[in-house]
Amino acid sequence: RWSVALDREGARQRRVAESLEAEMSAAESAAAAAEIRLAESKRLEEANHKAGIILETEKKRLSRLADELDARQREIDIKQDLCDKLEAKVKAAEAAMIAREGARAELEDEVREYKNEIV
Repeated sequence: RWSVALDREGARQRRVAESLEAEMSAAESAAAAAEIRLAESKRLEEANHKAGIILETEKKRLSRLADELDARQREIDIKQDLCDKLEAKVKAAEAAMIAREGARAELEDEVREYKNEIV
């Protein structure tokens, strides 16, 4: 009778030990998986940090480029304004030259008339 009870207790202890061993193995697997997830999370965090630095650097570079483009556009606008003013002056000078040519032609006609009268 004691031997049967001891066998039963030994079997129960083995089952408990096997159960504890299985739980320990599952816990170790879960811990290993958690460590892998933590390592991946850290890797992603570092990658995000690096990407953030790169994005901030690119943002600053694009801002500088935008400022340069704005400055160039202002220069172009100033030069276009000067060109427009010069074009207006050229047109005025052309109109004045045409008027002078007309006046000179009239004077030449008068000179011819006087010459004809003299002759």
